[in-house]
Amino acid sequence: MNILQNLVKVVNHSKPVSLTPLQQCAQIDKDNCTGVPLAKLRTYTTTADLKRFCEMARNSRFVAIDTEFVREKTYFPKLCLLQMAVLSDNCSEEIALFDTLSPTLDLEPLREIFADSDLIKVFHAARQDMELFLFKLGVLPKPVFDTQIAALACGLGEQISYEQVVSKLTGIKLGRSSQMTDWARRPLTDRQLEYAASDVDHLRHVFVELERRLHQTERFSWIEEETAILSDPATYLTDPKDAWQRLKNRKGSPISLAILREVAKVREELAQKWDIPRRWVMSDEAVHEIAQTLPTHPEEFTRLRFIKKTRHWPQVSAAIIKAVAAGRERAKAGAIDDMIQKAPTAKQDTDLLRALLNVRARELKISGKLIATSSDLQAIAAGDSHARPLRGWRREVFGKDALKLCQGRIALTSSQGKTQIISVPKRSLRGSPAR
Repeated sequence: MNILQNLVKVVNHSKPVSLTPLQQCAQIDKDNCTGVPLAKLRTYTTTADLKRFCEMARNSRFVAIDTEFVREKTYFPKLCLLQMAVLSDNCSEEIALFDTLSPTLDLEPLREIFADSDLIKVFHAARQDMELFLFKLGVLPKPVFDTQIAALACGLGEQISYEQVVSKLTGIKLGRSSQMTDWARRPLTDRQLEYAASDVDHLRHVFVELERRLHQTERFSWIEEETAILSDPATYLTDPKDAWQRLKNRKGSPISLAILREVAKVREELAQKWDIPRRWVMSDEAVHEIAQTLPTHPEEFTRLRFIKKTRHWPQVSAAIIKAVAAGRERAKAGAIDDMIQKAPTAKQDTDLLRALLNVRARELKISGKLIATSSDLQAIAAGDSHARPLRGWRREVFGKDALKLCQGRIALTSSQGKTQIISVPKRSLRGSPAR
């Protein structure tokens, strides 16, 4: 028996012709036959194992992929387990778990399937998985199908979890007892293996149903832009000079803002260099405190509340002093225009746009946040003609009416607890400037 026969258990159950492949697979799951004896799963540890599975996967239309990783003690995610699964038309099933911490396992075989344009790579909430593969292999999988994005387009909910997606589409309840376990610790327990296999197992069935619904509603184009973002390496590359944008409460004098920028940049550079979390270099509170107090000598740090001296402190303190000096020079040169926060948009304008968004989302039975975020609404209210909801399919389902609302050409009314859109007679217009 070869490795793939060891790796998987093929299940072929005859089902009534009236059942779809997804219904057949869901029924198999409900009958406690998920396609692989979960309690007896073992991980595979060699490059040859991975290569054989990837060769098999390229004969399929899609491959479901999931990962388990840790990053509590590192800047970059540490991949601990790779789960992959394929599904044939007759519900024959193959699931594989790979121990990525094994010294005899190299991820190189993934390059071929990641580059295979005829093989769909299926993830749920793909962003962290994609980031991980980019840093490990230097490449991103294409084409990608993210079931989280698809679930939003299919109207399954605003803040829907993977467990809820699986439950709504297959009727199966997933256990999450191993979600927060230490995936870097070896050996992995049977419960961890069951959890890992279960996630990628059901991911296949979820994909099949979401794909069907997207075709049925002609909404595939609605997820293309989001998917394109996932496939762009720039999405995952953090330029240290932009690290200040992650900080909240970016207010203060020009010199404080300039120093805030330089200190955040230094923190990001050191965290990347040493592969440790940003907070281990210094906390957000410390960054703000330095920007307000403007220390110029190392002894001044002893009076700062949020400075914690770690084993890296000598390098950190020297870098902070240089950052403060660089910030002073930046402020003197007036090079902080991009840090000056614009005047906030009137809250009532954004609230009206949010009410309109809720109406459109309810009509379309789609998650409103797929159409527009709070930042998008603020951009429209501020007159930004390049705001994302004013392009493509979003313009058709929301953007045009958003502009009309800003121009006073339509209004919102509430009757019996239901918000409705009404046209405003031309003689009632106040001549609001077009946006």
